[in-house]
Amino acid sequence: MLIFRILSKFVPKNNFYSIMFKKILPIFMVCAIALCMASCLEDDEQEIIYYEDTAVTSFSLGNLNKYVTVKSSTGEDSIVKLTTDCSSYGFRIDNMSRPCMIYNPDSLPLGIDPSKVLCTVNTKNSGVAVWKYTDANGQDSLAFYSAQDSVDLSEPRELRVYNTMLTAYRAYTVTLNVHKEVADSFVWKSFGADATLSSLKAMRSVCAGGSVYLFGFDGASTRLYMGDVASFAGFGQTDVVLGADAYSNVAMLDGEVYVLDGTELKTVTEGVVSVISGNADISRLVGAGGTRLYAYDANGLMVSSIDGGSTWKACGMDAPASLLPVDNINMVALKSKTNDDTYQVMMVGNGTETSKTSIWSKVEEAPGAVEDQPWSIFSLGEDNRCLLPALAALHVIPYNNGALAIGGKALDGSPSKPFSHFYASRDGGLTWHADSTYTLPEDFSSVSDCFTMAVDSNNFIWLVCGGTGQVWRGRLNALGWATDDKKIIAE
Repeated sequence: MLIFRILSKFVPKNNFYSIMFKKILPIFMVCAIALCMASCLEDDEQEIIYYEDTAVTSFSLGNLNKYVTVKSSTGEDSIVKLTTDCSSYGFRIDNMSRPCMIYNPDSLPLGIDPSKVLCTVNTKNSGVAVWKYTDANGQDSLAFYSAQDSVDLSEPRELRVYNTMLTAYRAYTVTLNVHKEVADSFVWKSFGADATLSSLKAMRSVCAGGSVYLFGFDGASTRLYMGDVASFAGFGQTDVVLGADAYSNVAMLDGEVYVLDGTELKTVTEGVVSVISGNADISRLVGAGGTRLYAYDANGLMVSSIDGGSTWKACGMDAPASLLPVDNINMVALKSKTNDDTYQVMMVGNGTETSKTSIWSKVEEAPGAVEDQPWSIFSLGEDNRCLLPALAALHVIPYNNGALAIGGKALDGSPSKPFSHFYASRDGGLTWHADSTYTLPEDFSSVSDCFTMAVDSNNFIWLVCGGTGQVWRGRLNALGWATDDKKIIAE
């Protein structure tokens, strides 16, 4: 009516147009109202769409029960139930395999109860999720999924997602991975004692190409012993006989074992010796980084080779060569987490001042880099209270994204027990800490100055003990767990 009054002001009074306007406008208003009502009725209608396809789009966990064993004040074991939030564990959904798979690449902690699992399942196009069950009589049945109802995932279980037309479904095998061992536990396996090895005076070992190479000094010459990593049944003595000092001139680069035998630089592959240079221009082979061999030249200076020892180039050094290590020299290369073909290389050994270790470090870039970074010595001043002690038969290996060291008696005169600690470094060799995560086997027995340690590609540490001939293999549990990129080797 308000619109009618406004429009009537523009129509002349008391004439034909005014009369017609008053008759037609009400009819127009009724039609407009009817159209508006029809439009409103159409907006209230909902169209239901049925889809032929569907899939699981996400799968996640909630709070799960975890059972842990604790000791009481009297020393008795008891089991305690805790609640653990597992929502941060991601799940992979593989729609390409047949059947499709849902699984967690990062296993849940030890002690999680997989028999009562609360999970959240989201589907595409409002698909209907159901669990498949098998009763005691072997009959299959289905139960609708509910986020409030727990499901038993102790064994892989089938999850089906039906489309909204209920004409087809997609089946998934849901697997819940739970750790069965403690992550930071170290497990050793004994391979007994080898009488042949017990008589050796000094040893060095490396792992390459699926084999453990043991170079042992018998008092007159260096002998080579080998064992298979995957199916180890003891060390077998080869026909290889090298000079007396060859055991201390061993390096491994790109799966190739190098040894300096007097003036000859050689490679040893599965017991076969090949000569690279009959008159190598080096006096000591000290190790390998990620892309280079390193040695001392005739003047005791650091040199490197990028062509397998055929040619050598002087390295930069920020301290006098007299401070370089002279005994029990170890070299560890840790791959950079940020740059390809870049390594943090450390050289660790006992220096001319036998009561102290000599530790050097450098950044090793690809052979084509514009500038070759120099070697730098780490200060052994009093301001650094986390030093690696000078130890007899010192061995250092790369392990668990850092360096791990152990040795015999202390060379500074302290009364510490030989092989009493593993020392770990996480900062490229700058600081070292006795790490209780790593412990030697209970029956471990070795003379202080004859011992060797090496690590293989599956993170197994190999120990060979002088005087007893004991052979041990061990690994940190967490480094043996399977991932998408690494296959586990069962102990």
